[in-house]
Amino acid sequence: MDAALTDAVIAHVYSAAAGRQPWETALNMNSVACDAWAVQLLSIDRQRGSAVFSHYGGIAPAQAHLTYLRDYQRIDPRAPLVLAPGARDWIHCHEEINEEQVAASPFYQDFLIPAGARYVSIARLASDDETVAILGILRAVGKMPLEALAIGWVDRLRPHLAQAVAIYSQLSAAHQERCAGRVILDRLNHPILLVDAAGFVRHSNAAARDALAARLAIYQLDGQLRCSAAADDLALGQALASLTLTAPDSTEDGRCFIRLRGTHAQHRYGISLSALRPAETLGAFGAGPMVMVVLHDDSVQAHCDPFVIQELFGLTPAEAD
Repeated sequence: MDAALTDAVIAHVYSAAAGRQPWETALNMNSVACDAWAVQLLSIDRQRGSAVFSHYGGIAPAQAHLTYLRDYQRIDPRAPLVLAPGARDWIHCHEEINEEQVAASPFYQDFLIPAGARYVSIARLASDDETVAILGILRAVGKMPLEALAIGWVDRLRPHLAQAVAIYSQLSAAHQERCAGRVILDRLNHPILLVDAAGFVRHSNAAARDALAARLAIYQLDGQLRCSAAADDLALGQALASLTLTAPDSTEDGRCFIRLRGTHAQHRYGISLSALRPAETLGAFGAGPMVMVVLHDDSVQAHCDPFVIQELFGLTPAEAD
């Protein structure tokens, strides 16, 4: 946390705000300096309850960020602390949520602790009637809460971070297509697509684009997701129709799985589908409802991937492990 490191982080923060490099670079440096599991830069629209933007750095796997946005942010007991009127400049979860509450919390027991994190310290960067911007610093399981030295270092960065957030927000139109959830999907090695209710592909990561091009199990036809086998195509259409995308209070699971025949006898394919409703995901995947489609190829799985198990069976991270 010497002057050279501080200057480097500040330079990267402004570069990211201008759109010249990913926020991940600056946040990774911050994570190393603070010995953090993850560092999150987040702006929330108070009126809509949606994420204006969300960027991550650190050693936390992208799957954890995806699972948080899709399944657990709406039961995060720390969220109300951030949005509360008159919230302090610093919020430390261990001062607000006691061990008994942690032990009884599905957020902590099913997600955060199994994922690898425990404590978070949240620095407020900017706040008004419309938005609130924060920097969240998460410590890994087994680590202590953020120390005074690290807190002081972040306080020295705070004016620059606040100014960078203001610049980035003004340039938001240039970044609008880079929804937080889509950025996370791009960091995953599994083939993942976002499709609308009619099956039109709205986003695909690099692995999914490769799978579409290979046409062994799925492909695109005039922008629509199709299956290589006709019977699979019918099953996909029925699965999309079965998902309730517009009812955030639905009691349905919002997930299903299809075994695909594909075009290669040595490959065993499947796709899992899960509903992404803006009201439940901070709008991180776009303003409209989407379906996340994950392609599984059993023949290339060298080991039991917890992320795949989680998707296939609709498990929590703790259960998948």
